Amino acid sequence: MLIDQLTQFFTSPMWTKFIVLIFLVVLVTFQEKNKGAQKYRMFHRILFVLVLRDAVYIFLPLATVIILSDALVFWIYMAWFRQMKGSLREDRVAAVLSGFGAAFLIANTVFWFADPAWSRLGAVAIIAHYLYLAARTYAVSEFNTRRAEIILETRRVMLILPIIVNSFFLLFDYTPVFVHFLIIPFSYFMHYALLMRFQDRWEIEVKEQIDFLQNDISTILDFMKSIGQAISARMDMDEILETVVRSASQNTNADGGAILLVEEDDQGRPVLAPKATYGVYCPPVPMSDVVKTKLDAIRRNFESMRIPLPETVLGECADTKQPIFIRETSGDERMKYNHSEDAMYVSSFIAVPIVSDDKVLGVISIVMRRNDRLFSEQDFDHLNTFAEYTAITMNNLFTYLALLEKQQLDREVNIAADIQTNLLPNKIPQLPQLGLAAYSVAAKGVSGDYYDMLPLKRGKKMALLMCDVAGKGVPAAMVMVIIRTIVHLIAGAEGKTSRVLRWINRGIAGQVSIERYATMCYLTYDTENYEVEYSNAAHHPLLIYRPNEDRIDTYDTPGLPIGLDKKTEYGEITIKVQPGDVMCLYTDGINEAMNAAGEQFSSESIAESIKRNAARSADEILQLLMEEIETFVAGAPQHDDQTLMIMKIQK
Repeated sequence: MLIDQLTQFFTSPMWTKFIVLIFLVVLVTFQEKNKGAQKYRMFHRILFVLVLRDAVYIFLPLATVIILSDALVFWIYMAWFRQMKGSLREDRVAAVLSGFGAAFLIANTVFWFADPAWSRLGAVAIIAHYLYLAARTYAVSEFNTRRAEIILETRRVMLILPIIVNSFFLLFDYTPVFVHFLIIPFSYFMHYALLMRFQDRWEIEVKEQIDFLQNDISTILDFMKSIGQAISARMDMDEILETVVRSASQNTNADGGAILLVEEDDQGRPVLAPKATYGVYCPPVPMSDVVKTKLDAIRRNFESMRIPLPETVLGECADTKQPIFIRETSGDERMKYNHSEDAMYVSSFIAVPIVSDDKVLGVISIVMRRNDRLFSEQDFDHLNTFAEYTAITMNNLFTYLALLEKQQLDREVNIAADIQTNLLPNKIPQLPQLGLAAYSVAAKGVSGDYYDMLPLKRGKKMALLMCDVAGKGVPAAMVMVIIRTIVHLIAGAEGKTSRVLRWINRGIAGQVSIERYATMCYLTYDTENYEVEYSNAAHHPLLIYRPNEDRIDTYDTPGLPIGLDKKTEYGEITIKVQPGDVMCLYTDGINEAMNAAGEQFSSESIAESIKRNAARSADEILQLLMEEIETFVAGAPQHDDQTLMIMKIQK
């Protein structure tokens, strides 16, 4: 029986389907090796379904096999559509369609598989599925969908060709030889055509993202320069806030923006007071009908307001210390004062708290008043960056003004120290998959060391950064500000550690003097796959102790210090780790800690200390290492800053 079926297959024209499938598998594999694997998962699944379908059809030549596989391919496309749209909810309509289709397939197989008319109803069901998907995808626009460009580019191929192919099945059934010799192989090329469209759009998006990041960094650097010039010119706070809100509004193409600062009213209650506005800012607050008739009247009335916390969406933002992004205001009760088609109308709204040292200084907000444009996630990220840097600037300016008033001779050192305090993490991120500990102390005055810890991908990744900036005082601290701003801006969007270093280097090189270079290392840890991606810019190598092999490993990659040459490229390596492994990053002050005899503590001593205490927690490992250094130096004065980070992999 089996031999007869195989003989029948190889003497029939149906072998062309397998030839086409093998060709497509080779093409997709080749494209994957050259372009990267992540974006080809959908096509791997489709090819798997098609290969399985044709293999089963050899032994079970029923229309049900083809219909069922087409339904599975539809659901793969539907899952991809939900992913691109950013929606995780199951589609009930599609589920109902598939439920009816499944019931039909079972009935058709058990009772009526010999009747071609029933098989044609299967083609009708598949066409209905794709017509529904067409309705969903053609409702997509760049204003209501996160990854709209990819959907807009591929939807025609994804929808029209399946409907055409299933129309042939509807007309001629699934059994004619020419269907298996021509129509089905043609449908396979449809998936490859979609892959090509998807790949072209993906490459365009990658280029656009690179251009976006380049423009973003330039914008932030220009913003920093303008704020720096304002401070140097001794502008007052209102003028600086006007510079901030103007830059934020122009960068996001907003119709208007405002900055409100927290004050106390006559009864000591916290209120928001408008301090700077730009463009046409229509606040989400109640206004009288007379005021709402003129934009100037709206602005004057708003500027005289004092908004108690947590009243209105602005007060809520300041009270909760959480940013608020209302992409479409029409369905949000908090924007009820801005729904009407009058001078108060707002189509899209963002408010971000300005927070320093866990204290709310105020709120920065932007609005869009045009129906044909809404704020994007990039606009939201931009405003968060502006708010973060504004908080640092305001806090530093307050400190600067206070020092001028007191006429302190050491004001520069204190300002730089305050800047650095605002830069370092307020608390160590807590993740169940790893233990983290950090220590940093200046040898004298202001430290030139900087470290950071950034949870990424909702806790699925952790980024660690350590750098040693040449020089001291405010200039070195401002280099740290630029580094921190760029890292926080691109770390979540840019997956490659080498590219993050490259963006930081491009942002620093040419912007600061050659004396302000920095050695730096940057790594990301994938908590699901136990993988570390690491890049180095002339800093100390990464040290890893592996207790299972009782071995110390060090890792390094090529690259010049940050800020020397704008064209410098940086290497990267991927390192597999396992539970129990201990990683260590440090600056010169740790391994070069010196005793009274002029002897250095050394990197070997660091490794031996970690090896002895590897069974302990990250905090204990760090504490015991610092105790050993203190014992070694025996009170001898140190001339270099000391910064140390320990990360222990946990199950």
